[in-house]
Amino acid sequence: MLNQEKQATEKAKTENEIIHKSLSKIQEDHTSLERQYQVLKDDWDVLKTNFEKTKEDNKLEINNLEGKISGLNVTIASKSDEIQDLEQSVTSKSNEVERFKNEANMSIQKANEMKDFFFSYLRETVGSIPRASMRKLFRGLSRNGLIPVGSPQALPRQIILYSPRQDQEDGEWLHNIRSCTVELMVQLYSCLLASGRGSESYRTEVFELLYLIS
Repeated sequence: MLNQEKQATEKAKTENEIIHKSLSKIQEDHTSLERQYQVLKDDWDVLKTNFEKTKEDNKLEINNLEGKISGLNVTIASKSDEIQDLEQSVTSKSNEVERFKNEANMSIQKANEMKDFFFSYLRETVGSIPRASMRKLFRGLSRNGLIPVGSPQALPRQIILYSPRQDQEDGEWLHNIRSCTVELMVQLYSCLLASGRGSESYRTEVFELLYLIS
């Protein structure tokens, strides 16, 4: 009976030691897990803090980039307006140049028509006179003091020749030569020169020419 009790006691003691060791092992494992948990928690807190900071930094950078993009869009729009204005200016200048070219061509055409009409009139009135001969005659008249006097509009009568002498004899000569063919030819040639230069008296001299041949 005593042996049974002793054996039971030993068995209980042994089981108790086993349980105690198991509890100690569980306690150690729990403590180790708590330490691991704390390390993981600390790492998580650090990661979370870094994430929030990175998120905020990225947000600021995104805002800055959006601001820069908006500024660039405004600049691009402004440059686009400038380019459009320049294109319109170039188009306007091109149209203006084209208009000037057309006006110049029209002036050249009018001058050519004036020359053709002038020489046609000369052939019908004083015969066929070569241009070189006509220029030679005109230069000769110029050397003798008979030179054109500007626009016929400035004179009360259709006389565009004068002599440097102003005595009575010269005045009578000028009166006598007024209606001769030579004076008409020189008058017409003066109109031709003025029209070729594009002078301001072009319209008046055309009127003078029409008056002379009418």
